Amino acid sequence: MKLKRIWAKDPKTNRNKPKWVTKEEFEKRKPPVKRQSIHTSNDELNEVAAANILKLEVQTLRNRRSKGEPPEYFKRGNRVFYELSSILEFRDSRVKSGNRLPKKIT
Repeated sequence: MKLKRIWAKDPKTNRNKPKWVTKEEFEKRKPPVKRQSIHTSNDELNEVAAANILKLEVQTLRNRRSKGEPPEYFKRGNRVFYELSSILEFRDSRVKSGNRLPKKIT
């Protein structure tokens, strides 16, 4: 019988501790829930939706936020939101012009 180690919350201490389970029990576990992207009617985006538009990881946005770098954000309670206009402005400012040669005028 093969065992796998998982991290489970101990009900007594309310801390994560390693726990050994069988392979069958391990495969029955639910996958972690992915955070949903939210786009409100006021053109506000949560960090997941903003990361999707910018084609960045959510952690990249979090790192930029901690350094005080754009895009601008605001908090409502403990949730972070971005305005759609600031996300699009930031995206457009990051577009590289490339290394194409100018067209010849004939």
